[in-house]
Amino acid sequence: MKIFRTFTQLPDEAPCPLPRPVAVPLPDTVLLPPKRPFFVPDHTRDCVATLCLAFRINRLGRSIARRFASRYYASAEVAPAVHFVARDLLAECRAQALPWSEALAFDDALAVAPQLPEPPAAGQPVGWNVGEAAESAALPGALWEEIDAWIAQVSERYTLRQGDLFLLPLPLRPQPVAIETPVTVSVGGRQVLQFNVK
Repeated sequence: MKIFRTFTQLPDEAPCPLPRPVAVPLPDTVLLPPKRPFFVPDHTRDCVATLCLAFRINRLGRSIARRFASRYYASAEVAPAVHFVARDLLAECRAQALPWSEALAFDDALAVAPQLPEPPAAGQPVGWNVGEAAESAALPGALWEEIDAWIAQVSERYTLRQGDLFLLPLPLRPQPVAIETPVTVSVGGRQVLQFNVK
């Protein structure tokens, strides 16, 4: 199983667009087991939570044309996810031209909600609470077109297999996390994910 975290800009406090979209592969050890808290790693002093949409690949494919990409996932299997990023390490890795894995791919850095009862719709609100901070955003109208574009781009370099996971960030500011911070995620006003930071 491969996990691809997509970026069009970096999770900085100020928007930091990238020269081109990037998909970073992550190992499956980043998945946080259900009903487990997230433990802030000792190797970072600036850990932030980013809210993403996760969707799964459901068939084998390589060099997939964009017009056929919709055949490789099911809209009913899209769910929100919280990805934790060591923002200080990411800045160091970029400055020294090192791989980003130390900042993105540490154990239990990704919490994925269970499958939604029905496919998300464009404009549907997705919100989260990280401690006392609360934000929400509407799902983009071009969500499925964006997913198709990522599948086409990534499949040029990797063979996609059933169960592979893509993470698309939502347009919400990354939230700093600290010990004893509760995190909840809701879709359309319904809570779909909840865990604590330790």
